[in-house]
Amino acid sequence: MAYRALRRWLPRLFGAYLVAGFLAVSAPGFEVFPFFCWFLFPVAPNTVERYALVVEAWGGMPVTPPTTFQALDVVEDPHAMDAWTSIQALGRAVEAGDADRVARLRRRLEMNYLPAPSRYRLVRRTFDPLERWRTGRIRSEQILQTFASDEGCAEVPWARNAGPSAGRSTPKAAKPHRVRPPS
Repeated sequence: MAYRALRRWLPRLFGAYLVAGFLAVSAPGFEVFPFFCWFLFPVAPNTVERYALVVEAWGGMPVTPPTTFQALDVVEDPHAMDAWTSIQALGRAVEAGDADRVARLRRRLEMNYLPAPSRYRLVRRTFDPLERWRTGRIRSEQILQTFASDEGCAEVPWARNAGPSAGRSTPKAAKPHRVRPPS
């Protein structure tokens, strides 16, 4: 008897859950607990906004063409989380108009990653992560602010070639860093 009831009610329960999930599209937020919408990825936004530093001058030497900090081939790990989170926080502070926080974050970036004198601009980039991963395409780039600094580190502590002139090496523009999809 229990097996027969299970065979009768389990498919009905599963069917009702499936229908409720599809009907959740009309609900705000696309879900009604415990029923979740099955159209998760088509309604997920596919554009991302991130901030980047575009370096125009590095340690008094012009960078031609201006290149993002991550693409410069001068520091050991330009994709370090400390640098990335500081750049993102700087972008949010500039957009919020928080002058004290902007000054604090600029000093942190300049003292750790940019030799004096340096000139750089903060840009907001809009892109589709999958499209950027495949092609490197940035949909839009807006300059938020340009900074010039006479302060900074005497030598970049994270320089690729450690030595007395490591922080003064002329950066060369590198190809954008892209991870290849697994084979």
